[in-house]
Amino acid sequence: MFTHILEDQAKALQQAGLLREGVSTEDVMKCLRQKCWTDQIAIVWNAQDVLDCAKNLTTERQGKRRKIKLTRGQAQEVLEQCLNRADASVGITWDTIEIQIREYLQENPA
Repeated sequence: MFTHILEDQAKALQQAGLLREGVSTEDVMKCLRQKCWTDQIAIVWNAQDVLDCAKNLTTERQGKRRKIKLTRGQAQEVLEQCLNRADASVGITWDTIEIQIREYLQENPA
């Protein structure tokens, strides 16, 4: 697991007040790495990735080409859609994110 992901998780636990006094984010990161991520990997996509992908896309409406704009909430919904519709033989790629953005917009017209 990427260190920055573990750090984000540890900080979130700390900010939520879920760590005992004297337990540092470094301690949590070490524990996560040793107990949870020793024999696993994860590729992490986030809402910003979806937003960045959408910036490069256009759609045609009423005969005009327009840039696709998503809110952060919509991007999170697209991420959920990517997860729920993922094909394990393909994985999640920039192409699959683009496809899911387009499907999301078709299923949720403005």
